[in-house]
Amino acid sequence: MRWEFGGPWGVTAMMIGFPMLMYYLWICLWFYDGELVLPTSVAGIKPFINQMWTHIRDVSSPPLAAWGETQSSYPSPFT
Repeated sequence: MRWEFGGPWGVTAMMIGFPMLMYYLWICLWFYDGELVLPTSVAGIKPFINQMWTHIRDVSSPPLAAWGETQSSYPSPFT
């Protein structure tokens, strides 16, 4: 039997890899003016991944209002 796209392993790799690639390219375009960024050393891989995750977490996730939540639905510590 001949599998297309490398079979189940290839499709799984594409399902994981393509969204990661799209986030990476979006981050490079949005935060680094289109320049492809890479870690500068082996020791810099973990900080690089952490910085990429920070960009995704802080900017690409929708605000609470998009999920129907408002700030007033949470108790305020200042009242």
